[in-house]
Parts: sequence; C-alpha cells; structure tokens
Amino acid sequence: MYCIRGMHALPLLAWMVTACSPRGSEAAERQLDSAGRRDSIAAAAASTMSEGQVLGLLTATNAADSALGVLGAERAASPDVKDFGRMIMREHHALSLEAVAAGREAGIAVEAPVVPPDAPPAGALQELMRAPAGASWDRAYVDFTVASHESALENTARALAATRRAETKQAIERAVPILQKHIDKAKSLQTALSKPRPDSVTKRDTARTRKQGAPIIK
Repeated sequence: MYCIRGMHALPLLAWMVTACSPRGSEAAERQLDSAGRRDSIAAAAASTMSEGQVLGLLTATNAADSALGVLGAERAASPDVKDFGRMIMREHHALSLEAVAAGREAGIAVEAPVVPPDAPPAGALQELMRAPAGASWDRAYVDFTVASHESALENTARALAATRRAETKQAIERAVPILQKHIDKAKSLQTALSKPRPDSVTKRDTARTRKQGAPIIK
C-alpha cells in the first residue's frame, strides 16, 4: 500500500495527506492543537500500535515525504529547490525500504496504524498542487516541506515510544538526524528564497530611475 514504485508522486502524496489529515470540525481543532492534545494522541498511538503498525507508520511517513521530494524535483523552478526535492526523494525512499526490510527479516507484516499518522493540513497540499510553477510555488513548497517533516518527527517519536524491538529503535535513531537535516535545509532555503534576486533589484532600480527622468548610464 505504501510502495511508491509504479505510482505517480502527485496521486500518492495527495492520498497520503488527505487520508491522514483531520476533517471537518477536527480540522479546525488542529489549528488550535495544544501540546497536551498532541501528547495524548501520541500516548494512544504508543499504547495501541503493534510492531507491524510501527513499521507501517514509519513506512507511510517516509513514502509521503519521498513523494513530496518527487513533486519538488519535477515542479520547482529554482535549481536549489529541485536538488532539495531530489535529496528528500532519495533519502526518504531509502528509509522506507529500510523499514520494510526490517519487517521482512523479522517476519513482521507491515500494517496500517490504528491511530492515523500526524500530517500537515490537506488543504495546504491541495493549494500547492493547484498553484502555477514559479518563485511563489517554490516558497510554498519549501514551507510545506517544513510542516511535513515536523509531522514526520512527530510520527517517528510515536514509533519510538511504541516499539519494543531494538532493531526498530536503532533504525529510528538513524532516521532522526536525516529528518532534522531536511528541516534545517528547508529553513535555509526559506531564507534564501525570501531575498530579492540581484537581477530583479537592478531592473527595479532602473525602472525607478527612468520614472524619475534621470539618464541611464550603462
């Protein structure tokens, strides 16, 4: 269910976020989500998940972020954002395969978790998919990757609390620095993309000079 191969990134990512996001009044509550409420959800997840569901949570989370990487690699206008998307796709795909392989070696079938994974609001992804490509899209994409990876960290913490297998705990411990690296890179891109490009500043200054009637010196 969570395999990316043979599926296009956009339908998979849309399904993952829509399936995992709260609906109706719950979506409104999500905007006011408190630390206590999230902790209670995490506690419920930890107390109800089997080892197969722990692997399912990790696999689903990494499959969604891998598909998000494909989206950035395909649609971003900025070469830096494209490269970021490729990195996300590659590293989350590897993490997803690692979770599946760990289950296979232990004879544990991957199952969907009883408590839905934490995920960004589905509306944010829908707006991203409808928006035209360009600089504004790149900024929105990077913003969404921050939210998505924060959810991934939450899901990873739930999995760590629920698992009793040393091998799964070790896999999670290897994954956390990768998630943090992606968040740090996304925040770095947020800063870079918020700065005006030198050529756009030059054009703006030239237009202002012409409007004021001063000669243009080339």
